[in-house]
Amino acid sequence: MTRRLIFAFQFMTRLPIRKNLDLQEGDFAGCSVFYPLVGLLTGGVGCLAAWLANFLQLPLLTGFCAVLAMVAVNGALHLDGLADCCDALFSARSREKMLEIMRDSRLGTMGAVGLFADLAAKTLLIAPAATMTYSVYGAILLAPLVGKACIAAMAFLGRSARRDGLGVAVIDHMKGGYLLINLLAALAGVAVWGRSLYWGAAVLAGLALAMLMTLYFHKKLGGITGDCLGAASEIGEIGFLLALRVISVWG
Repeated sequence: MTRRLIFAFQFMTRLPIRKNLDLQEGDFAGCSVFYPLVGLLTGGVGCLAAWLANFLQLPLLTGFCAVLAMVAVNGALHLDGLADCCDALFSARSREKMLEIMRDSRLGTMGAVGLFADLAAKTLLIAPAATMTYSVYGAILLAPLVGKACIAAMAFLGRSARRDGLGVAVIDHMKGGYLLINLLAALAGVAVWGRSLYWGAAVLAGLALAMLMTLYFHKKLGGITGDCLGAASEIGEIGFLLALRVISVWG
């Protein structure tokens, strides 16, 4: 368990944890039971950045600083997956060619568009109307938990599109218990912070997007990859934040 805890933070963050681990194939999925802790750390750093930026009373800057801080914590790991997916899926190529494009480390035009759209959407959805409130801090803190739950959900429901890459170890060994822990953590977070069924509905909105993406990836790619998991995290977070914003306006 300790090995998996350390590996979760080594793999999912850019914390300077210098420890050699004797990893087994099942550890890549097994460490997902600690995704909620990684999510709380990421969201906590985002809250701190938002609190500091809020002194300038510039809502968009506050939102951008929160987003940028969270990206810094995970080293843009999930954004990289989203960009690769955009480059591949909008290339209008064959399935085999799309999977090849996803292996290419270079950033293409559609990948850049996807990155900009993702960062802009999060910034706008997080940016407070006037000043930071309890609810805005909650959205920042809990969004990464929802994103991690989306990763677990896609990995559990999907099948691997290829037999190489780190994503295979996560997808092949993801268990229902791992997914359940992530779901319960996200729901517990909104129950404690949001204290409303509406917040629970926002979590389900993010998860629903992840499930729809799983179906889409299977149709286009014949399965999912590690990049798809990263994209699920990003889009799931946006779905959660968007649902909260809609609820705050119309609820």
